[in-house]
Amino acid sequence: MKIDAQKMVHQLGGPKSVSERITAMGHPLKLKTVEMWIFRKSVPGTWMVLLAGLAKKDGVRFDITKYLLEDTKDAKAAAEEGDDLDFLD
Repeated sequence: MKIDAQKMVHQLGGPKSVSERITAMGHPLKLKTVEMWIFRKSVPGTWMVLLAGLAKKDGVRFDITKYLLEDTKDAKAAAEEGDDLDFLD
């Protein structure tokens, strides 16, 4: 599944901020790793959970379906049919 990792990361303050904030949470994360998420258009699930935690701290709605790219239309359609993928509920 391809996601707009750039949009996701920038919504949370940008690559450097995300790297620093997750590292401060006790989970060392290199800036280069965040940059590779953007390049690959993919974020591993473990990190996705931590990004959702940052969003919650910031009061930002973190709905994974908003970051799905066009080549993942099936996942978008499933989400629109009622599957709840919202991490803030």
